[in-house]
Amino acid sequence: MAVSETGGVAAPRPPIYRGVPYVRIALFVLAVVVYRNWRTQGFAQESLFNDWLLYSIVVLGFYFVFGLSGQFAFSQAAVFGLGGYVSAWATFNPDRPVFVGIIVAVLVVLVVGLLFSLLMQRTEHFYFAVGTLGLQTVIVLLVSSWDDFTHGPGGQTVGIRPLSVFGTTFQTDFDVFKILIVVLGIALVVGALIERSPVRREAIATRDQPVVAKTLGLPTLRIRVVMFMLGGAFAAVAGALYAHRAGSLSPETFSVQLGLYIFLMAILGGLGTMWGAVVGSWFFVYSTNYLTHSGIEIASHRLSEFKPIMFGALLIIVMIAAPEGITGLFHRFLVGGLGLPDAVTAADAAQPVRTALPDVDTAPPPAGEPVLEVRGLTVAFGGVRAVDEVDLTLRDGEILGLIGPNGSGKSTILNAVTGVVDGHGTLLVRGRPIGLQRPGEVVGAGVRRTYQTPQNYPALACIDNVLLTTTDRRMTGVLSATVLRPLMLRREHERWRTAAAALERVGLLDVAEAPAGSLSYGAQRMLELARVIAGDPSLILLDEPSAGLNDHETEMLVRQLRFLRQQGVSLLVVDHKIDFISALCDRVVVLELGRVVAEGDPHGIWEDERVQNAYLGVTAD
Repeated sequence: MAVSETGGVAAPRPPIYRGVPYVRIALFVLAVVVYRNWRTQGFAQESLFNDWLLYSIVVLGFYFVFGLSGQFAFSQAAVFGLGGYVSAWATFNPDRPVFVGIIVAVLVVLVVGLLFSLLMQRTEHFYFAVGTLGLQTVIVLLVSSWDDFTHGPGGQTVGIRPLSVFGTTFQTDFDVFKILIVVLGIALVVGALIERSPVRREAIATRDQPVVAKTLGLPTLRIRVVMFMLGGAFAAVAGALYAHRAGSLSPETFSVQLGLYIFLMAILGGLGTMWGAVVGSWFFVYSTNYLTHSGIEIASHRLSEFKPIMFGALLIIVMIAAPEGITGLFHRFLVGGLGLPDAVTAADAAQPVRTALPDVDTAPPPAGEPVLEVRGLTVAFGGVRAVDEVDLTLRDGEILGLIGPNGSGKSTILNAVTGVVDGHGTLLVRGRPIGLQRPGEVVGAGVRRTYQTPQNYPALACIDNVLLTTTDRRMTGVLSATVLRPLMLRREHERWRTAAAALERVGLLDVAEAPAGSLSYGAQRMLELARVIAGDPSLILLDEPSAGLNDHETEMLVRQLRFLRQQGVSLLVVDHKIDFISALCDRVVVLELGRVVAEGDPHGIWEDERVQNAYLGVTAD
């Protein structure tokens, strides 16, 4: 953890908020300007330099689409081209300012992105990629055949007006460079603002485990749509700048091959940071120029003829040997090679879990009103009924155990209640009907859950994991991160305090900024519990919470759960450890083959012959 200037321990925060990225952006822009003025000479080199800046903007948009939200889009190149065509069309009237064309291009691309994302909302991974390939094809066919739009046959648009700002025309490569470096600088600032906001952690959560993200209450569809639109907006700006810089457009310029090259640039640079877009674009532009103009021949063929093969081989090598890209290799060199300190060392993350809870009352409270009612719950996988007409009632302040042999349907019930799997039946939370297969509605009713194996996000810090389940979702979007940032930061500081309190309660405050993947298994269990606590639940579903824990950790878990019950939280616990269930629960329900076979006191339930037959596999004398 960081140490404050007064010598005390500073409050934990997501590590991405540490540092001064805006200073780095300013130094980068300054360095680019200096290098461009002193070292770049000749028309070819000046044009090449501008290509790098332009592609950096396009790939930076792809970073939001693919790097953060995990949506592989072949369409980034076509959106890049669409932005150029729309801007050229909007500024065909010489009385209309060029910046109006850029604005119109962004608006059109945002609308296209919104409609496409909503259309493809039920697709993921391969099918989404195929859908974007279709979008790429549609855009290319549209501009190739709509002559009234392009003002030229076959999508050939010429005579596009040059860039101009307030009557000043930017025609030379140096003039265009001024525009591009300003736009790239602004794009990097916007990227830094978004990275240092709730948008980043929620996008990563949606990317890595979308089902878990839904059960945490994250608006996964909105996140995917917004990130796709954001990436398209960056590409539209770059496309408009390209059109007014080049003066002409052709559909072949924005082919699927360019889409693959955009993917290559992102992978080469590194998907873990927005700087990967800048580095990857630089590497691609200058290596392509070298291959094109190299006089080297192989078997009577120019080296440039092997460019697709070489880039394809390079992509495979990078994905296998260095999936973090050039920026990741550089970070690894700084931390490992030069011995510079990382954000959190492995030693910090390996610290044991320590908790300090007040004494809790082990006596069960009087039975309260039903808080969770399941009626006629049925879950079928093909022709197999994993859960068959199950009825369950959990009362206010109660700890209810759900036990049974493997395959009896315990975890399936929890998954059906929280919308992870499709189920049929009736679900009531405090008397309010809740639709099955609707994770967001269940979360909104105050229900939180843990999983059979900890479903944390290894790449995110512990505090980021806990922040995902916040009940305060105000000021968590892109607009808040950029335009309403002071209000967003005020909310964020409140969320940090809540998350820190939850981490302190389970003994993980000292490793709040450590990656979740660096924790021990027991600590990951406690991290998942902290995430649940931070969600201010009234009802918690726990799926085998003691699995993999030693005696000390199990005892600590029992104290945590009893303390939650003492605070008015009802718990439904699935577990295999008989002593754990007996020591913790007020009442136990036994399942066999998806049906309830017994219900009763956790100590006396084992004398039931049906339980002995179903759960222990023996027959009572």
